[in-house]
Amino acid sequence: MAKDTLKPSEWEDKDLKTSEHDDIMIRFANIEVWNKIFKTKFGEYPLLDPRSMAEPSRVPKFKDLRVEEIKLEHPILVEEKSSYTKKLLVGFIDILLRGRMGLGDFQYTQEIGCEIKAKENNLGAAIRQVKRYKFYSGIGAWIVISPWDYWNDILAPQFIYWLPTDIERIVE
Repeated sequence: MAKDTLKPSEWEDKDLKTSEHDDIMIRFANIEVWNKIFKTKFGEYPLLDPRSMAEPSRVPKFKDLRVEEIKLEHPILVEEKSSYTKKLLVGFIDILLRGRMGLGDFQYTQEIGCEIKAKENNLGAAIRQVKRYKFYSGIGAWIVISPWDYWNDILAPQFIYWLPTDIERIVE
């Protein structure tokens, strides 16, 4: 694994110090809300990059997921082995969704990481953070929740999805 030379101050999320961040997180910390979101047109997005699949037409979609658990501020930890093993904190996933997918007896657990950007309109920083978290957590599906619509056009080709902070815009 590559040695991480970033200091926490270099990747600290400035949004975390705002009440808007917490307000958005609380609004999205609801299993019913996520299951409704995944039944809208958003549910048609592929959960994983189809280019990485042997059969791209069989890529699972968000609509196939039934969210069963939500964790807030879930830590991403990695082990560093030296003369003793210690865990290093990479960061915290704002919202971790865990759900079930599949048909009949073939069921499996799927995780989705969600990052909230309420004030900091820095798309590059958001992409770097999600890619960093994706690498260290192993979670393949990511959603960024922010008020800036234009982010969708830039994030979607990278299979990082965008949702507006206003739930009513999604679930009518």
